[in-house]
Amino acid sequence: MSDTDDDRDDPDWVQREIEHKHSVILHHKPNLVIKAGYNVRPSATAALKLIRRHAPTVPTPVVHRPCEYYHFYERGTPFYGKIDMSYIDGFTLKEVWDDLVDSQKHRMCQDIWHLISQIRDVPRPEDLPSGHYRTTDGFPCLDMLVGDHRNVAPEVMDDETLRTRIIDR
Repeated sequence: MSDTDDDRDDPDWVQREIEHKHSVILHHKPNLVIKAGYNVRPSATAALKLIRRHAPTVPTPVVHRPCEYYHFYERGTPFYGKIDMSYIDGFTLKEVWDDLVDSQKHRMCQDIWHLISQIRDVPRPEDLPSGHYRTTDGFPCLDMLVGDHRNVAPEVMDDETLRTRIIDR
């Protein structure tokens, strides 16, 4: 992100919402994205830094302001977070998929699997407990594609079992 006043204070810039699901991703300024929501936790900052360090060819935004919390559960467990990061220009698959020919779709899938492979090769932080899916800060994985209501941080599975579980959900 450029720190020039022109980038930060462009009077003609119109912010837009990029995505909204369990969090809001807002393209706030030309080079700034703000992600906020109940699933934004410090693990997001840790994961981005870990990927940038160990898989530098994977397009990963630079974190400008680490995750901050604004609301909490009754027992102090973080609930709503916000992180500021750089914007990476590009298109979503949703925007372009229907316009691609089969060979382009095949190539796109290969490119995505290559990125996933690089991310999967990132070494697990040494201080994380082993045996269960966890975020980079050690917090149990709460992703519904991996866990469920009875077992939010399941034991680690082989690739085929994990893929089947995700497809079934």
